[in-house]
Amino acid sequence: MATPSPFGRLEDTRSIASHPSSGLRKICPMHPVLLDAARVLNDNSSAGEVALAHAREWASALSLPLQVLDLTSSSASRPNGSLQSKMLDPFIVARTPQAQSAIAPSSLTDRLIRPRGLSLFSSALPYEIKRFLVSASLNEMESATLICSPACRSISRVLILHGPQERETSFLHSALSLCRLFEATPVILTLARNETRARQAQRIAEEACLHHQMPALLDYVVGLDSRTAVCSIARWRRCSHVFMPRRHSIPWWRWPRRDILKLLLESASSLSFLALPASGIHTPEMKFQSQIGAGSLHSN
Repeated sequence: MATPSPFGRLEDTRSIASHPSSGLRKICPMHPVLLDAARVLNDNSSAGEVALAHAREWASALSLPLQVLDLTSSSASRPNGSLQSKMLDPFIVARTPQAQSAIAPSSLTDRLIRPRGLSLFSSALPYEIKRFLVSASLNEMESATLICSPACRSISRVLILHGPQERETSFLHSALSLCRLFEATPVILTLARNETRARQAQRIAEEACLHHQMPALLDYVVGLDSRTAVCSIARWRRCSHVFMPRRHSIPWWRWPRRDILKLLLESASSLSFLALPASGIHTPEMKFQSQIGAGSLHSN
């Protein structure tokens, strides 16, 4: 069933969920990251309290311990100086071998954004702080980062960014598994250079939906500015969150690093952005499936 949209074509895939697919092992994620903790930056503002509420919700759902990092106490003893340097001072770490090998991280940045961790902070932070944290998070490929909207919105409908040349579907499976965990409706957006590639990518997305037996909406856009399309479709579909794979650059979306930063820094405040490792993350659903698979092997 096709429904016209102002941005491309919408495929209604709700009927897919009632027809389990065969050959599920072929499309299961490979080597997803096992997160060990959630960490949230709290600046004691109303937006910081919202980020803290999001962190508690995500930590509980993923069964992760939660660490709260207080920005106010970390910056209270800093010396006077320019406003910008004073704001950034708690986040800056000397990139020396000694600092990297230290047992205890030496800055808020290293304490917040760590390998195999879920880091959360508010999109309402001062621009320079937010830019510094977003840039640092893009460099940590084995972690997940959630930039929380100051609007107090639980996860409801998720825009999942999907590419036609994604040979590894681990990110897509993790994103769908998270949607099931939070009982959110997935909207899978394919960004492609032409319609042929878009349809090929949508078939991969359909297989993933079959595997998870999840109803989903499939959109694609061709030949449009990707950053504008993402924000426009997220608003049109009334999404609360955008899930995207963590990459240094995404050539098939024609997104240089500066455009990824711009999307995360300047998008509508009503959207929260989750950047996941390209290999995905373990979720309770995946752990349960792994235990079932291991049990069936032992029984044989």
